[in-house]
Amino acid sequence: MSYASLAPVVSSLRSTLLSQSLIDELRKADLTAARSILENTFYGELSHEEVRSANEVYAITKRLISAAESRVLAYAPKRARQYLESYLSHWDAEEIKEEIASKAKASDVTSLRAYAESLPKPWTKVALSMNEYERDQDPLHLTLAVDNIYLTQLISSFNSLTDCERYELSGFIMPTLTWYALKTRLIADRYGSEIRLDIKIDDGLQRQLLSAMGERQFPDNLRVGEETYYDIVLGWARRQTHRNQFGPAPAQAVFMLKESEAKVVSAVLLEKLYGLTFNTG
Repeated sequence: MSYASLAPVVSSLRSTLLSQSLIDELRKADLTAARSILENTFYGELSHEEVRSANEVYAITKRLISAAESRVLAYAPKRARQYLESYLSHWDAEEIKEEIASKAKASDVTSLRAYAESLPKPWTKVALSMNEYERDQDPLHLTLAVDNIYLTQLISSFNSLTDCERYELSGFIMPTLTWYALKTRLIADRYGSEIRLDIKIDDGLQRQLLSAMGERQFPDNLRVGEETYYDIVLGWARRQTHRNQFGPAPAQAVFMLKESEAKVVSAVLLEKLYGLTFNTG
């Protein structure tokens, strides 16, 4: 019964998911029509004409999604809330990696080091990878550190859940562990490093990821692997809509589906604003 109050808010957020037909209509529409389509949806704020820049689109979309996720979190029991909060720390991880990439692109080593050293817990260990960055001039060392901190937090909170809760999340956790371990190995091999993640992986999933990457060279193999991993876990999220509605799994699943949808909506709107084409997965 501990999840009785969580199920309705999860269902409420799921009810805001756009139909495929509406997304198709949005893709075909011109800018004016697209704004009109969005006006009466979850993304109504994006319909305003004053929303003109990529930064505005990103900020509004993230705020809408984050606010919805926070409302759901408020109804989750303690252990589930801690796990879901660990999952949602991907927002922080993504922002940190974007800032790292920006400073690395500007070749601003001093600023990058200062930024890494200023990061709060649990991201403080990112600064320990600065020496590798300065040696190879590649921010992948730092982004890998961010990923590993995120994964450590996620595993820790996952392990605190009940057996049933962990079982229902296994369709997300096992692909995630397998991909992060494989990605770490590929990056380590690229730089002749001994870094490895001592975690359990799924051999079948690893073969699936390696098969998708084929003979591609670094970093194209990472890009394709990431896309394949994302397809796998998003498939798990879609299947959750037809399963047990009590537990952290359906809450995380609807978070993932809403986040994926938001990426598509934002990309389509930006394409119409700027005449650009984005990869929306």
